[in-house]
Order: sequence, then structure tokens, then C-alpha cells
Amino acid sequence: MALHKITIEKNQVNVSRNVYIQDTNGLPLTGLTFNSAGLVCYYKRAATDAKTALTLVTLASETAAWASGGFIEIDAVNLPGVYRLDFANAIMVTGIDAAIIVLSGAATMTPTTIDIELLNTLNVNAGVIEANPVQIGGDAQSLADLKDFADEGYDPVTNKIQGVVLVDTTATNSDMRGTDGANTTIPDNTTINAIAGYLDTEMTAVLLATQTTIPNLIAALNNVAPGDILTTQLTESYAALNAIPTLSQLLFEVRALLAEHSTTDVTKTVNQLDGTTPAATYTYDDAANPTAISRTT
Repeated sequence: MALHKITIEKNQVNVSRNVYIQDTNGLPLTGLTFNSAGLVCYYKRAATDAKTALTLVTLASETAAWASGGFIEIDAVNLPGVYRLDFANAIMVTGIDAAIIVLSGAATMTPTTIDIELLNTLNVNAGVIEANPVQIGGDAQSLADLKDFADEGYDPVTNKIQGVVLVDTTATNSDMRGTDGANTTIPDNTTINAIAGYLDTEMTAVLLATQTTIPNLIAALNNVAPGDILTTQLTESYAALNAIPTLSQLLFEVRALLAEHSTTDVTKTVNQLDGTTPAATYTYDDAANPTAISRTT
């Protein structure tokens, strides 16, 4: 079944729509005319209304003037299966929100359904939807109450919006939370001036650091020469067992392995620069013919 869903304003007249008709194999069905054998068209408005036959009539061309029940094939070659159907004006009469039209009955034809949603008419002037500036929901008093509320503030007797019940504020509000224990003392000028002075001092320090101190530190880093790195003394330190060393720790450990070490049995001890303080110990796999060594402390 071919299904079309469309929307139309209520009370619109002389409505024409293109519909697509298929055969029982789901292919475009061509060659239908208003008087094809078995072809009928019915519409139904409200669920409790009786179905009504829409008598099909021919049209002179696809662009001809509207005629109730007008039916014509558009182009069997370039738009196969597409037909123009002119709706009866009675379908769109106000009083319902939906209607349905069904074309069916021709040989090898799948029924074609047109599901229509009927919308309330919008007042449009030069492309702009017009609104009612003096009523809300058709009630002028509701808009007047709303204007008074906006202009003069809430008054429980006069300025209230119909349907909204407002309660006057109680003399003592005992159920409000969030301000318990709040400081209600108004700060004196001396305190305010002290706070302002503190903020000025702190902001000046921040600005000085931002504008002078930090740029100077960056400039100093950018001005380091390679010679300074090579002639600067390193601080002696050694990485802990299994820890990833820094470059200086690695250099000190390599130096100790080359120059400051002693071996007893399978244990090799490397010393710090003073020549006596152990920096690390290593263990050989064999005392006589070692083939491997690993750090143990």
C-alpha cells in the first residue's frame, strides 16, 4: 500500500496533490484514467462519519484548473506512477483534525492512502503570522491582569493572573534555609578600605611578576651558553636501585665503576668521590670466571 501523509489548513479550498500509485509488485502503475475499470475513490472524515465517494473526473492537463475529483496521469515515461488528484472541498471543512482518502480497485493496483492532518488556520500578513494583542486564550481580562502584574507588581487583590494562585509573604519565614548563621553586619569603611588596600598590593605583586620577574627568568634560561653547562659543577648523587637515573646520577655511577671500586668474592662495591662511602654494590655470577654482573644495592 502506498501511503501519503500531508497537512492542510482547515477550510482550505481547491486543493490538488500529486499521489504515487503502485502495482501489486511494488512498481509504478501507469496508464490509469478517471474511468479505469474498477477504480474508485473514497474519503472519510471523523471516525463516526460515513465514508463518502469522491467521483473521479478527467482533467484537460496536469496544469488544468481544480475540479472536485479531478484525476489525471502526469507523465507515464518521466514520472511513472504519479497522478494528480483534486480533493473535494468538503474534506477540509472545519470541525475535525484529520481525514483519509483511499484510491483503489483498478487491475493490479495497490490501494493508495492519503492521510491528511487538518491544521487550524493561521492569519498570515505579508509572510508574518498575526497574533491577537488584546487576548490570551480568547480572554481579554487575562491579558489585562498580566499587564497590571508587569506594570505595578503583585497585589493579591487586583494584580493577579487568572488561574494562578499567589500567596502573600508571611511576616516570619521559618521554613527558609540557606541563610542560617549568616553575617548580617554591614562592613565599616575602615574594613572595606583595608580589604581594598590588600587587594591592590596583591594585584601589584602579580602584575610585577607577570611583567618583570617571569620574563626575566625566561630570558635568563634562553641566554644559557653551552660552555656554561660544561663548566658548571654537578651535585653528587646516585639513583636508587632499579630507579631511572638523571643524567648527572648516571655520570657519577659510571665514574665510580671506572675509578672508585673494590671486589670481594662475587661482590663489587663502588664508592663515592670520597673513595670510602659506598655508592652501590654489584654481584658477579661467578667469582673465578664471571660472565655477568648486576646491581644489588
